[in-house]
Amino acid sequence: GYVQSGKTMSFTSVAAMAVDNGYPVVIVITGTSNPLYGQSANRLERDLRLDSRLDRKWQHFQEPKASDSSRIAQVLNDWRDPSVPVADRQLLLITIKKNWSVLRRLITILRGCSLDGIPALIIDDEADQASLNTRVNDDDESATYTRIRGLRDLFARHTFLQYTATPQ
Repeated sequence: GYVQSGKTMSFTSVAAMAVDNGYPVVIVITGTSNPLYGQSANRLERDLRLDSRLDRKWQHFQEPKASDSSRIAQVLNDWRDPSVPVADRQLLLITIKKNWSVLRRLITILRGCSLDGIPALIIDDEADQASLNTRVNDDDESATYTRIRGLRDLFARHTFLQYTATPQ
């Protein structure tokens, strides 16, 4: 699509629909720069009304750290626990910058969680930036491509959706 054509609103709407259809995890991989990351994370918070909703159903983790591991695991465990009423189950929104080391940290955190039966929506914004395997001609994989593939491999059931405003 064109620049400022509604890309962020589109994937925000898709995220909300995924949650409405039983996806407890939404991961948004933003652009490679801090300004793009901040813009996307802030827009998601604003458009999903995370700052003003009283139910606090969405739990937003921005570039999660190791200290967030137990909280993330608890949200996932509660989602799978039949004794937790559906209305009380929380959802994970994870926003991360597209950077191999940030992706590696998230993969490490999620590997420490039980993901059995957990479907995820993984959104790759600015998909033309660093997501493609830039080393395919060398019969190798670029670091960011490898990490995105590793993130996808953690979830037996996931939807991977890529967005770009680059017209080519």
